[in-house]
Amino acid sequence: MNDPGPGPPVAGTADAEPTIGDFLQSGARWLWLECARCGNRCAAPYVPFAIRWGPKAPASVIRNRTACLSCGKLGRMTQGPALNGRPIGAGDRGEPFPTERATY
Repeated sequence: MNDPGPGPPVAGTADAEPTIGDFLQSGARWLWLECARCGNRCAAPYVPFAIRWGPKAPASVIRNRTACLSCGKLGRMTQGPALNGRPIGAGDRGEPFPTERATY
């Protein structure tokens, strides 16, 4: 008999990939998007992604479905804001949203 294995991670479990809604609920409001090809880096709020793909969408859709506005390469690296050069956790205020680098 073929055992299909444990199946995909279930939302709300430790093995599940975080969703866009998880980041919003944790207090995160924005992230950095960076192109691996040309190095273009811009800030983007989470809310438009939550509206477009829904809060239950895995956060990886942001990495996989956004294109660089400079060179057009599909797929971008993501990074949350930092506090004193270190990634921040839930409840930390972190660096302010850099409006001069905002785009998505």
